[in-house]
Amino acid sequence: MSETLGVIGVGSFASYLVEGLLRSDPTQQIILSPRNREHTRKLHHRFGLTIAANNSEVVAGADIVILATRPIHIFESIENLPWRKEQIAISVAAGVTRSELLEYVSPAEVVLSMPTNSGMIGSAAIPMYPYNSNAEQLLSRLGKTFIIEDEDVYRACTTLGAYFGWLLALTEESARWLEEKGTNTALARRMVSQAFRSVANIVEHRDQENLRLLVDELRTPGGLTEHGLDLFEETKAIKEWSNVLDTIYNRLSRRY
Repeated sequence: MSETLGVIGVGSFASYLVEGLLRSDPTQQIILSPRNREHTRKLHHRFGLTIAANNSEVVAGADIVILATRPIHIFESIENLPWRKEQIAISVAAGVTRSELLEYVSPAEVVLSMPTNSGMIGSAAIPMYPYNSNAEQLLSRLGKTFIIEDEDVYRACTTLGAYFGWLLALTEESARWLEEKGTNTALARRMVSQAFRSVANIVEHRDQENLRLLVDELRTPGGLTEHGLDLFEETKAIKEWSNVLDTIYNRLSRRY
């Protein structure tokens, strides 16, 4: 990719994205903002990346700029910088609207996106709004992009960023349970990971079928799957996931 990439807000999350982008294209030119010295130095020593003197230098030298600061700090980080026409600012800060960002970065374009740290291996599910061909080309190197045409729908999709962490927690709990039953640690981890992977694969393979029907066809009367589902429904365990998603969705407007 010929465009130079700038990163404002070089924390742990941005480091994962940088690693993923360089994994797909080691020749990618990247300029880092200097604020988080620990992370910028690590990336500089590992990949030989440029560390800018300030955020103005990042914007002046980059064609695409990833905004990866915390939402409560994003506007102070991007104000009064030399933004220019045909430049793209990609925000990965949850809860910040496109219109708010345009007030600060115009005449540059703004794209909203929410990858996860699995972008470091190119496997993130990445909602983005709106469509921009150059931004999509860049983000697709971190995983599968999903173009969202409505900003309210995009906001709902960004909750999957938190959902990703919950799935990891569920993976950890399931593997721990297997270990308690005598399963080797590495084997338990691989088996649980493959179970999650197989669910995703069958959902994609049978993408024209209702998801509830896919669940119900495994619900053999008197069987183990039915027994477990009945218990989950009695305790409202699965429904609680939707309730927690609602709380995350509502927090987005408060910048956390």
